[in-house]
Amino acid sequence: MNHKISRIMIAAVILLVGIDTAHAELLLTNTIGENCVLQRGMDVPVWGTATAGAEVTVAFAGQTKIATADAFGRWQVSLDPMQASAESRPLTVRGDGGSIKVDSVLVGDVFLYISQSFHLNSGPDKVAEADYPPICNQAADLWEHNNHAQRPQDPMERGSWSRYKNPGKYFRNDGYYFGIGLTPETGVPVGALSLGASTLDSLTPPEGFQAMERELGELGTKVAGWVPTTERGKQAYIKRIAEIEKWVERSRRTLDRDEITFEDMPQPPELPGPPENGRGPTTHYNQVAHRYMKYAMRGIVIQPKMFSVGDPLYETKAHALIVGLRKVIGRDVPVCFVQMNSPGRHEINEAEDPNDWIKMRAAQDRLRGIPGVTVLASYDLKAPGKSEPDLGLRAAQWAAAMISGGDVLTGPSYKSHRIDGSRVTIEWSNVGGGLMIGAKEIARPVVAASSSPLAGFELLDGNGEWHAATAEIRGSAVLVTSEVIEGPKAVRYAWKVDALEANLYNKNGFPALPFEASK
Repeated sequence: MNHKISRIMIAAVILLVGIDTAHAELLLTNTIGENCVLQRGMDVPVWGTATAGAEVTVAFAGQTKIATADAFGRWQVSLDPMQASAESRPLTVRGDGGSIKVDSVLVGDVFLYISQSFHLNSGPDKVAEADYPPICNQAADLWEHNNHAQRPQDPMERGSWSRYKNPGKYFRNDGYYFGIGLTPETGVPVGALSLGASTLDSLTPPEGFQAMERELGELGTKVAGWVPTTERGKQAYIKRIAEIEKWVERSRRTLDRDEITFEDMPQPPELPGPPENGRGPTTHYNQVAHRYMKYAMRGIVIQPKMFSVGDPLYETKAHALIVGLRKVIGRDVPVCFVQMNSPGRHEINEAEDPNDWIKMRAAQDRLRGIPGVTVLASYDLKAPGKSEPDLGLRAAQWAAAMISGGDVLTGPSYKSHRIDGSRVTIEWSNVGGGLMIGAKEIARPVVAASSSPLAGFELLDGNGEWHAATAEIRGSAVLVTSEVIEGPKAVRYAWKVDALEANLYNKNGFPALPFEASK
């Protein structure tokens, strides 16, 4: 009996230290399943597991690719770039005495969509009402709170995607509207790899912490110390494995006794890493995001949650998230980072200081300095529950412009200003088709509102007080004046927690980005 328990304990140790065994059955990654969309115009990885040394053949759309499972049982092929197709075609995998068939595979544009939405679509079937190409979604899990793991997960159980031909429920609202906004512009199927947003720490892969270890300080050092690909992490594992070996010996001696109690069994050492239960650095990435990193995709949309409001390292952590995702994916995939919308009462209460919302938007705006990163404003949208359609539609505007090679992917952004007496003239980048006063209603495009006054601008007087200012569009510039200020010291736009009144857009339909600038 003792020997049986001992064998069980030893097996537990093998699992704990992560010794990989050769797989005895042919398996395909969970991310490729019925109604999946493969990325057009790129090499497309297809991967899975089998017995070590087994030959595996993948066939799709006239292509046949062969791979051999490595010592850990992992195999991977790469399909050649393909044209978009809304035709449901089969993908087959054969080898190792078995076969797998996915009957409905499409080719189009795929996006990793990280969003703050917890709401499920149960409205009318807008896709069925229109002649759109298919919109498909795979969500690793609909809820963020229980989706955390110590180690990166790449599940191999049979997966499937939801096809938006009959939404009903179980579809994220923002991802649903992202597809509705994008498919008419591109005319090809759209696939969304949907993740619920979490804290920046938990969404970031270890590679992001490693890349920005110095900037992240203690947090970066801690994570680098538990990743076995770093020298410090490797040494930490060696030390902990030695402790586990001692624990095994102690456990064996305990189990060899004639009489023992449960309390006699020593506690096994934990491997280096984040907490076993609950949210911590890398945990949300490990559980739900890692599985998508090999999947060929066109771009990434990030709509952050309010969890990180007030974090003094927000900009650095967001930078680490982007860098980390790109490093794991293996290329500088385009990223759209959506600024936080104007908060509702519940969201404001989440912040210790409501002005932290302004600071967070400013930190998000500075991400524009990273090549290939676009920042979209959303202060003209109210609290998440009501604004999800517009968040998805706005991200789709960016995606459509990026895919078509457009040079305007966001709203007007501050370039410079000059002060002439009581007048301030502001020059802008990303003017696109021109500046305009716009009006926004829920789930409807921005429309010109030339009869409305241009709002959202303020000027700073010599006593350090801000005053609402009058503004008007002058070509590609905005002229700002105030009757109560003689020599303005600074100017700002949409620099409020709730900036719904701000209404400057470009004619491409993107809102101007908030800014504050002094002499």
